[in-house]
Amino acid sequence: MPKKNEPTATPVTQDSKKPAKAEKPAAPSAPKAAAKPAEAKPAKTTAKAAEKPAAAPKTEKKPASSAKKSAKPSVTVVVAKYDVGHGNSLFIRGEGGGLSWEKGALMENAGNDVWVWTTDAALKGNVSFKFLLNDEGWCAGENMTAKAGETTTLYPAF
Repeated sequence: MPKKNEPTATPVTQDSKKPAKAEKPAAPSAPKAAAKPAEAKPAKTTAKAAEKPAAAPKTEKKPASSAKKSAKPSVTVVVAKYDVGHGNSLFIRGEGGGLSWEKGALMENAGNDVWVWTTDAALKGNVSFKFLLNDEGWCAGENMTAKAGETTTLYPAF
C-alpha cells in the first residue's frame, strides 16, 4: 500500500508542478492574453455590430416615428363629463370608430364625473355619437360629432 500512495503522490505533485511550469511558459500566454484581447475585440466588434444595427433601427425609428405620429392622430378620444350617480354607467352609441347605433359601448370611468371612450378605428373623418345612461336613456339634443384623431370633451344632459 505504501507503494501505491507514493506513486500517486509523486505524479500528482509533479503534475501540479508541471502545469505550473506549463503555465509559466504559457505565461508567454500571449495566446491567453491574446485570447482576452481577442475576446475584447469581439466585444468591441459586438459593440460596433450593435452600433451598426442601432444605426439601422434609427432609420427604422424614423418610419416608426412617422407611424407613431400617424397612430397618435388616428386615436380618437371622447370625454363626457357627467355625474351618472352611484351604480350607473355611461355608454356611447354611434357610427364610425367601431360604434353602433344598436348597442352601446361602455365608457371607462376615469374619475367621479369623467367618462372616456377611446378608439383607433377612426382613421379619418368624423365620428357621430350620443351618450346613454346604462345603455337605455339617451342624452338630450342632437347627435354629437368628434373629429377622428382628436380628443373631444362634452357635457351631456339627460
